[in-house]
Amino acid sequence: MSPIRSTTSSKFSTASVKWKQFPKFRRLWSAEFFCPHLQRHFKKRCQRIKILHLLILPEAQKVNAPDREKEMRKTHYIPVTADVPGAASEGNCALIRKVIHTALAAEGVDVPCEVDVLLTNDSGIHEINREMRQVDASTDVLSFPEFDLRPGELPAPEDADPGTGLVPLGDMVISMEHVAAQAKEYGHSNRRELAYLVVHSMLHLLGYDHLDEGPQKKQMRGREEAILAELGISRED
Repeated sequence: MSPIRSTTSSKFSTASVKWKQFPKFRRLWSAEFFCPHLQRHFKKRCQRIKILHLLILPEAQKVNAPDREKEMRKTHYIPVTADVPGAASEGNCALIRKVIHTALAAEGVDVPCEVDVLLTNDSGIHEINREMRQVDASTDVLSFPEFDLRPGELPAPEDADPGTGLVPLGDMVISMEHVAAQAKEYGHSNRRELAYLVVHSMLHLLGYDHLDEGPQKKQMRGREEAILAELGISRED
């Protein structure tokens, strides 16, 4: 039986973010008043960028962050950023990207997507949780979906950012301190715990949830186990 988890999915707060702070979105400024589709992307993406700017210090590592054009040739763009030393190691980045690619394929997503990943510590995820969800506590993973999907409902090509051609699925924030602590608690490796949290977060980005102890949670747990099995990651790892 799966251990009880406290992983969290969250919609964005309505806190505004001034577009002028983010040059990459200035090109959308004039268009967003005339096109509802662009307006939706503009507002949500500014909110997403706020999350990743809350804690990323000047010395934050973008270790192993792939070149955008190179990553787009691989279909999905998955930048991994860390604000704690050593978190964005080559092994961690490779595992995270492999898990995300596998989860997207398993769920039938066949459009190019962007998923932004931030690796932080307990105090970092605590601050983001407080700022974005008004929850004054740390946690293991936070998921910030771009779209209000339901399980089995997939993003479409028209959901893509017009500037990149990528569908921005959302962001995940993972506390590496929680990864280590929970791996020890459950008796498996940090690698298995990190993979589990990435799968869990990806399912949130794709519309799954576990707000009840009934069918929703059972459905999500079933998909988690199936994707981990496809990755060859067992509880003994």
